Amino acid sequence: RPSHVAVLALAHATAVSAAAMTSQLPLKSPLQVSIFSMRPYLVPFVQRLQQDFPETKTFEVKLDQQTAKLAQGSDAVCAFVNDDLSAPTLEVLAEGGVRCVALRCAGYDRVDCDAATSLAMSILRVPGYSPYAIAEHAVCLMLSLNRQIVKATERVRYGNFALSGLVRRIRIISAATCNCAIDSK
Repeated sequence: RPSHVAVLALAHATAVSAAAMTSQLPLKSPLQVSIFSMRPYLVPFVQRLQQDFPETKTFEVKLDQQTAKLAQGSDAVCAFVNDDLSAPTLEVLAEGGVRCVALRCAGYDRVDCDAATSLAMSILRVPGYSPYAIAEHAVCLMLSLNRQIVKATERVRYGNFALSGLVRRIRIISAATCNCAIDSK
């Protein structure tokens, strides 16, 4: 998940450039970032990030209007896909000094972009995911379905290692963006 580290680092860099260009943020060192919806798989990346930015705070809670107060004094927040970035939440963040929101996802449907613009808040997101990674995942899921992995696992639990009835013939039909990645391999 290198995109998570990139987004976190980008949040720091954007906060610095926003402060230098608009003088809206006090230039302090180190910058403070609050990471919401923290999950165990992020710990190694955040620990590396905290070596350069020791003021980084992490919260397991989802970002919403009530939890936004936890980011008080932060220059930026890092949010995930299910966090609420509606106008009321962004207003609480802005009152607390936040000027940059970095999303650890590609979608931004939960962000009130108009409110962010009116609050002079930068919004960053992952622009997209690798079509190869998505294609590989799609093929893996298809093979899992074809081999009936769940049913096979259940059989193995009871000592039944027979393969009969587990393999089916499948056809792949797709018009998705990732189709070219699947076909070209």
